[in-house]
Amino acid sequence: MVVGVYLTWSPDSTQIAFVSAVTMEERVFCPPWSMHLSQPSIWIIGTDGRNLRKIVEEKRRKILGLSWSPDGKKIAYARDTFISVNCSGLRPGERMPQATLTWDARGIRLVDVFSGEGTDLAEDTAFPAFSPDGSRIAYSGWGQFPTDIYIMNTDGSGKVRLINDGWTFNTPRGAISWGSGNWKPPTQSIKLIAPNGGETWYRGAFQTIRWIAVNIADDVKIELSIDSGANWTVLTNHGLYGGSFEWVVNSPASSQALVRVTSNWNPADVVTGAHVFTIAGDSIHIASPKAGEQLVIGSNYRITWTSARIGNEKVEISLDGGSTWSMLNSNQVSDDLNWWVAGPPTQQALVRVSKASDPSVFAISGMFSVVAAPPGRSN
Repeated sequence: MVVGVYLTWSPDSTQIAFVSAVTMEERVFCPPWSMHLSQPSIWIIGTDGRNLRKIVEEKRRKILGLSWSPDGKKIAYARDTFISVNCSGLRPGERMPQATLTWDARGIRLVDVFSGEGTDLAEDTAFPAFSPDGSRIAYSGWGQFPTDIYIMNTDGSGKVRLINDGWTFNTPRGAISWGSGNWKPPTQSIKLIAPNGGETWYRGAFQTIRWIAVNIADDVKIELSIDSGANWTVLTNHGLYGGSFEWVVNSPASSQALVRVTSNWNPADVVTGAHVFTIAGDSIHIASPKAGEQLVIGSNYRITWTSARIGNEKVEISLDGGSTWSMLNSNQVSDDLNWWVAGPPTQQALVRVSKASDPSVFAISGMFSVVAAPPGRSN
């Protein structure tokens, strides 16, 4: 039976390397019991299904992973070689426990994809993976299990252990993609959602800073700049999860504000807003009445406005273009007021809404008219 495993693309995506495991019956154990042994070979085939060729053939071995060099000239693979079996204590025909098998000569071999000639690089290894620049190979060290992660140069020198006892800590699968030989870890990034440029946030208002963390721990530091990134102030430094932070805007007003989000686990993972946003000071915006509007004496009219959490407001009316003002409410809690429209008629009416505790913060409506009710109309 032929099985294709460890499929690996060539760097130019025109060929695929794979292991063909030919199973054969060989009576090498305690007679008359026999065991299936693998006779694996490494093959290369074009993506059009043509030019199938064998570059490596192993006997009484296992192959544990393939990795194609970035220049397309070499393939690294790990192999495991059967040496002997201990038959002592077994009766004829008794199945031999797997624990009595002896495998040895484990190691990584580097072969030329054209000639098939190879060089042994390291012992007790499995699952090789070339670095993106082709200068090094990462691999799993092999004890009872493939537990440690190493790197070495492609000539077998410069071995360095990166992870010790990775099986216990479940790290090898994160460090090397077994089978595919993909050296690169998943892409890591932080994406800032808001504020990311163009927004206007008012002082005293609640705003939500939002971000997305991809393949990194979502524990971040959030900073604010009000001078386009020249200086930064920490808003919160740790313990943030879920991709959002509720902030009561308390910084000085600025038209050059930026937010920066940085991973506390890896400061290289950082994102700054794409464009500046505005932090506006205490402000009031009158929505109604609008300029040119006509209000009928004796009718009930709703004056409305928006304010940036500045506290209670004072509402006044002028019927002479702002020369004099009459109080409608000196301590309004909500951002609207029902006014029973009073005369005399005028074309120079104005509404003024100001901060009750600071009259310098105010807004004045556009000029509107107050007119008498038409004859016969009841309000």
